[in-house]
Amino acid sequence: LLIKGEANVVKYRSRYHPGRPNWSQVEYAGREETVFSRQPNLLCNFYHWIERPDEKFPGKMWICPSSLEKSHEDQFFCARTEFCNWTNNPFLILRRWWMKEYVNETFVNHSDKSDPYKDLEGFMNWVPDAWKNK
Repeated sequence: LLIKGEANVVKYRSRYHPGRPNWSQVEYAGREETVFSRQPNLLCNFYHWIERPDEKFPGKMWICPSSLEKSHEDQFFCARTEFCNWTNNPFLILRRWWMKEYVNETFVNHSDKSDPYKDLEGFMNWVPDAWKNK
């Protein structure tokens, strides 16, 4: 996914055993449509309990192109960062993408008083456009 340019970030969180707490599920299971008016960046986490999020939320989540030929159990879902929050869970990125987008651009050119080197999670979640437009 990274090498083919289909994704910039690959999250490593088990689809069926995501760990606890799964705040997205606690807050939105059974009332998924309310996420768009409250916190749309949590949508990508709905794949933990919605079997086909690509069908329920077309245009917001889709099956990543390189996994289309795989069985449903082995497919990956893609979403834009607008619909997928920053995570402190393990993830994989290309170093060159991180250096270009963040170290050399976002971390330097933001006007917020947050320091990404001291509180990366807070910076990514609360500084406007730090994460969701990448």
